Amino acid sequence: MGQMDPSATRFGRDAESRAAAALEAEGLEILARNVRAGRDEIDLIARDGPVLVLVEVKARTGGFLAADLAFTRAKRARMLRAFARLRQEGRVNHVRALRCDLVLVTPTGPVTHLRDV
Repeated sequence: MGQMDPSATRFGRDAESRAAAALEAEGLEILARNVRAGRDEIDLIARDGPVLVLVEVKARTGGFLAADLAFTRAKRARMLRAFARLRQEGRVNHVRALRCDLVLVTPTGPVTHLRDV
């Protein structure tokens, strides 16, 4: 696997920061960023009242459609597998409700938050 383009890495980090700020503006509390569990990763973990929210951030230089389609069943399954591993390792406790959200970010457009995807 080759090295990441530094500008792409920076764009991804900026997108995650914008996503986190947008979620906080909606009243969610950001608990963690870029959480790794084995080979899987969760971009953001947030709390929305009593609900723990696993957030996938999709950043694209083009339209939303490509970003939206990039959140596949397989990606959701990897997020849930990561969450299960975090619980097994005792890194996440006392979860009563769980939700998976998607945040779409483009360089100049608004941040779009899709709940319970």
